[in-house]
Amino acid sequence: MLNTRYLPTNIPDDSYMYLPELRRVRRISVANRSDAFWGTDMDLDSLWGMNSKHAYWKWRLLAEKQILAPVHMGQYGTRDVWCAQPDGRSGVLAGMPCNINWEKRNVYVVEGLPVAYSQYAYSKRIMYVDKDFWAQNFSEMYDNGGELWKLWFNMFEYGPLPYEGYPVKPIRGAKYNYTDDWAFTPHGMQMDLQLAHFSKWDAPSGYEKQEDWINEWYFNEPIEFNTSKAFSVNFLIQSAR
Repeated sequence: MLNTRYLPTNIPDDSYMYLPELRRVRRISVANRSDAFWGTDMDLDSLWGMNSKHAYWKWRLLAEKQILAPVHMGQYGTRDVWCAQPDGRSGVLAGMPCNINWEKRNVYVVEGLPVAYSQYAYSKRIMYVDKDFWAQNFSEMYDNGGELWKLWFNMFEYGPLPYEGYPVKPIRGAKYNYTDDWAFTPHGMQMDLQLAHFSKWDAPSGYEKQEDWINEWYFNEPIEFNTSKAFSVNFLIQSAR
């Protein structure tokens, strides 16, 4: 997937998706940004809790409060965070986190109403924005009847390197070790509460050997995927193939 966002508020995103089954690139219209993609429960505008252009929404601060959320979750990139393994037979337990740390977090509760879409699946969003690092712990999406429809849930491991906290010895000599703390997001999910269905994700380390974890995150690194060339439709096609 490739997304280009422009600074002028009146210019919408240019979004493209490569479809391996069709071996072609599909351009995604603004009207379709709330539609689920890749056979999941996720949509482009809900990635990481909120991925829409902010100028297309009317915002209101509802409250400041404390909630429980996993920020120093004590795990990274292992599918042991889930109550059951994603084997296709465990049902909803495979999408419920069990083996992580929860803590009290101070958040802003923010309401967003879409004002720049001709058609849109959501009537509003309620977002729980962490005061420390300005990312969303949770995001609620409501249907056009005003009923709660979907939930986005981020799980954070906050620290200077992504491998910190993993139950086996972290790779201290990994390529990307940072001096500053970052809010790494190795796990999370989006749930359709009306269908009782969910789609979750794990960092690549949940599927790879530990010694292959050197390419987990790219923050300000001069690597192949952070060049101007990488942000093009041609590179998207080559990478997907």
